[in-house]
Parts: sequence; structure tokens; C-alpha cells
Amino acid sequence: MRYLGLAAGLAVTLAACGSAATSSNSTPTPAASATAVATATATAPATAAPTVASVAIATGTVAGIGTVVVDVNGHTLYHFTAEASGTIACTGGCPSTWPPAVLPAGETVSPSASLPGKFGTVTRPDGSTQITYNSWPLYAFAGDTAAGQAKGQGLLGKWFAATPGLAPPGATAHPTM
Repeated sequence: MRYLGLAAGLAVTLAACGSAATSSNSTPTPAASATAVATATATAPATAAPTVASVAIATGTVAGIGTVVVDVNGHTLYHFTAEASGTIACTGGCPSTWPPAVLPAGETVSPSASLPGKFGTVTRPDGSTQITYNSWPLYAFAGDTAAGQAKGQGLLGKWFAATPGLAPPGATAHPTM
């Protein structure tokens, strides 16, 4: 019974993520953002200018999928096919299930050499800066609790693990692999 209630709650939350709403009254919590992408911080002496830290993005392996894009903790990062137009569609309650991979102010992306694609950023409706890979905004999935998981793969037919060969939106290759 406990799992039935959990599944029903997750289904309601996921349904919200399937909408293409463009306005948001909620802001991802710092904790949610921290789970999406962990940052390396540098401590500088009080007299020195602050240094720029970087957000580590690498590759990992997930059974049944293969090589995927991961954050510094090894958690799978995803893309949402509803965002192929370049407009952020994961708004409202969606970021509670799909925390955006946000880039803290003053930090840069430090991609692994195993990632041939292009990293960038996009401004979310709440003003935060989200990391993109080949123009796709990246997200974590709240259901992934450990490295090597991709429980969000294929959800609603719109959420897929980002892979090193992820084609930019509008490319002829399918964006899921």
C-alpha cells in the first residue's frame, strides 16, 4: 500500500512536468539545486580576489543505457524533449521532481574531455542560470538516489538521460541517444 501511495504522488508530480506552462510562481530550493549539480568551491584568503570555481560535468555508465552525462556525484542528468524549441517548459511544480542543473553565480562549467558536445547556459524564468549541453537544458531526477541510476529515463515519453552524443534540438538525430 505504501508504494501505491508513493506511485500515485509521483504520477501527479510527473503529470505537472508534462505540461508546457511558461510561467512559474516557485523557485527551485537551494537544496534541490545542490542535488542537481555539486560545485567545487575555492577558499581564498580574505585579502585575495575571489576565485572562480567550476561545476564538474562528466560521464558515467547506466545499465541498459550506456554512457550518460553526470554531475560531480555521478547522478544522471536528463533533457526534456518539450524544450526542443528553446523555451524552458519545466516550471511550476516540475523542478521539485526535475531539479535544474543550475550554475551558481561566478562559476563556470568544467566538462570532462569525454564530452564532445558544447556546454552553455540558459536563463530560467526564475532568473537562475541553467547548464545546457548541445543546447538542451540539463536536469537531475529526484527519483535517482545514487550514482548509476536513471529511473527518469523515458518518463512520459519526454524525459531522457543526456548522452555524450546528444544531438542539438532540430538536428536529424533522435535527441534521446
